[in-house]
Amino acid sequence: MARVWREPYTQGLDGLCGVYSVINATQLLFPGALTVARAEDMFDVLVKSLGDGLLAAVTDGLGIPEMRRLIDAADIFARKHLNGALTRREPYRRTKFARPAAFVAALQRDVEGASVAVIGLGAPYEHWTVVEKITPKTLKLADSLEMKTVARARLTVGTARGAQVRIDTGHTFILSREALP
Repeated sequence: MARVWREPYTQGLDGLCGVYSVINATQLLFPGALTVARAEDMFDVLVKSLGDGLLAAVTDGLGIPEMRRLIDAADIFARKHLNGALTRREPYRRTKFARPAAFVAALQRDVEGASVAVIGLGAPYEHWTVVEKITPKTLKLADSLEMKTVARARLTVGTARGAQVRIDTGHTFILSREALP
């Protein structure tokens, strides 16, 4: 599927990177369909799906249960407004990776086709982002903090030291677009 590139939606001083990551993933999976007006509508739907947890999300960020809720709300939105379904898989939820290279190799198999990955970055970011493509040297991102890439050499699955970036491998959602029947 050809992707039409637009700049990712960005966030301000809030903990809503998970909301933006779901919107940015949807934008990549439904190229050209998520207009600015529709993205604003989707933002409203996603934020409302957080319900009573909205204040905690703004100040503390989002965990796995909240991300599942957001992705489910995005699927409903896509079915209603984008003429497609958004599917979610969590293939690494209980998988331990000893090295980041093993995780990246597995992730690369998942994003090679018509899928993207929403992943949790740990220290120093504590941030949800979208991996759109993996090259031999980088993970290409669609990110609400305007990060374009993360060098594979900087990744760790353990404690981040210095310039390293920890990947929370269990915090990975593979999202795909499916046609409606």
